[in-house]
Amino acid sequence: MIRAGRGPPPGVTLPGRRVRTRSRGSRDGLGAYLPLSAPATGSSASGRRRSGAGHPVVGRYGRVIPSSSPPEGHDEEVSMALRELEFTSHNGTDTIQAWVYEPAVTPVAVVQLIHGLGEHSRRYLHMTAALVDEGFVVVADDHAGHGRTAMQSGTWGDAGDESATVIVQDEVTLYRKAKELFPDLPYVVFGHSLGSMIARALVLQPGVEVDGLALGGIAVGMRGVESTLDREALKAAVAADGSAPAADALVGQLFDGFYDRLGPDFGPTDWVARNADVVRDHGRDPFNNFGAPLSNRFLQGFVDVYDQANGDDFFDRLPQVPVAIFAGAEDPVTNYGEGAREVARRLEEKGHDVELHIYPDVRHEVHNEPETRAEMENSLIEFVHRAAGRDDA
Repeated sequence: MIRAGRGPPPGVTLPGRRVRTRSRGSRDGLGAYLPLSAPATGSSASGRRRSGAGHPVVGRYGRVIPSSSPPEGHDEEVSMALRELEFTSHNGTDTIQAWVYEPAVTPVAVVQLIHGLGEHSRRYLHMTAALVDEGFVVVADDHAGHGRTAMQSGTWGDAGDESATVIVQDEVTLYRKAKELFPDLPYVVFGHSLGSMIARALVLQPGVEVDGLALGGIAVGMRGVESTLDREALKAAVAADGSAPAADALVGQLFDGFYDRLGPDFGPTDWVARNADVVRDHGRDPFNNFGAPLSNRFLQGFVDVYDQANGDDFFDRLPQVPVAIFAGAEDPVTNYGEGAREVARRLEEKGHDVELHIYPDVRHEVHNEPETRAEMENSLIEFVHRAAGRDDA
């Protein structure tokens, strides 16, 4: 049945978020463990988040983008504990930076959050706070070549040889670490954009068992990947020098069609969001570095994971777990909503319980657009409760 429907760099504190830095020490040798308090966005562990406008968009590295006056209850706190993790990437070179956000109350489920291309996991702090406020643990990392992982390694836009395997297996490692910490809790995976591709590959890996799969900005039906990209030229470039920056022509082919509906005066990342402040902040975030060159092998890895996520094998092998899909009707990454509909249809044919949420007039980041953010987070929270067997929560 188809149902209709990140944090600051060191030394920077998010405005409005009261961060206590008293360390509680490490636990089980798995990383620093710090208490954190963040303002609630109108939710509680016993009720849904308040929908509607008024929720400010949290700036990626310390600013708050105002949308309108704060909602009632915004000054409440979300109490959480932040655990920092590190582990060696599957590529044997990078040290993956990861975080575990735990609620002050007894947790009821785990959500593994997987970020997209050219960004980092702490861009989702508002979503993390909302999920933690509902009693969910959130685990997330910055991929090799991304965010704090890249900031520490000095290597951006590259994950080494066999990049597709690297970025998927690093999420498997995070999954296993989360399972060590919370072996008995229901487990839901949420991935956005590239993260939606990784999430679909992750849930098919040996030993990975999940209770629900949520996909935001789902990458499917991308014209550039499916028809424009010269795949033979890309393979030749990888063979010649995989670590070299991909040619502008190949990158341009990958993003073919992204600007078709933007009009004559578009900016290079206007497809990300309709809201100018969200787009501006996306570009200014030093942990994003979306403009960093992608290596030939990472571009190949993107294509490889895309093929895995959208191939018949995914639909044939996905366990019978509920799936939620979130997409903007003006998002080229999801073929303007048509790709999301096609994935939902194919999953329904396989007997899956599918929620499909397509938001009119909204572009790629439905979780950041001020007019849809609260509604999307409400729907995600309700989905996690349902996947965890807590329909009446």
